[in-house]
Amino acid sequence: MLDDFFIRAIVTCFMIALLAAPLGCLAIWKRMANFSDALAHSTLPAISVALIFHLNIFLAVIVVVFIVSLALVFLRYNARLPLEALLVILSHGFLALGLLIHSQFGVSRLDLFALLTGDILATSQDDIGIIIALTCVGIICLFFTWRPMLLSIVNADLSFIYLRNPFVYEIIFFILLSVFIAFAIKIVGVLLISAILIIPAAIARQLSYSPTMMVIIAGLFSITTCMVGLLGSFWFDLPAGPTIVIALLLIFMTLHVILYFTRLLRF
Repeated sequence: MLDDFFIRAIVTCFMIALLAAPLGCLAIWKRMANFSDALAHSTLPAISVALIFHLNIFLAVIVVVFIVSLALVFLRYNARLPLEALLVILSHGFLALGLLIHSQFGVSRLDLFALLTGDILATSQDDIGIIIALTCVGIICLFFTWRPMLLSIVNADLSFIYLRNPFVYEIIFFILLSVFIAFAIKIVGVLLISAILIIPAAIARQLSYSPTMMVIIAGLFSITTCMVGLLGSFWFDLPAGPTIVIALLLIFMTLHVILYFTRLLRF
């Protein structure tokens, strides 16, 4: 069945949507919505270097993204700058570095358009196996660390009392986010990763009254819009990544219009 490129794309969409829902909710609760953008931009030089030295691209992306996430955490607590400024500095710095490496070394196997906007239809059978395995591992990790992560978000002081080391759970979150970014590039590319991570969670926040409900609703919207965007790109011959993000944006805007008029009718 996986010999069909479109079936592989559907499986990839489903796996990534499953992991995007809880991670997107955690990113919103932690007020790190722009955090994934900085990490995604750091993948460009990692991919370029991996192609130059014939390294595994997937592992190179995970390692570099995790190192950048730890650097951001360190600077967040030690630099005299707000997090937003640090994100802008590091994200655009790494993006410029990646473009510089590409221009100077002429990485012939690096398709910049596919990297920036995604190329899910090029997913191979080997990619599918890695994506399924990592998604399952990610879901299992979130299942066992979900309550401590919520506690550290709700009340940082209590987390220091009831958890031996709350920073461990923050590192786990960064590792999972790094893994997600590494294989989400296949769908939406470097420029649009934050959209597929944050927009479903933002939609779910308007419709939910508990953390569990928010994750479930975000997962449903993420899976549905990924499938709709993928089918739309197939029928109308459009890039899959931007089509998926446009579908999410339309749902988000439509929901806000409906909620706005609902509030007006109540008054």
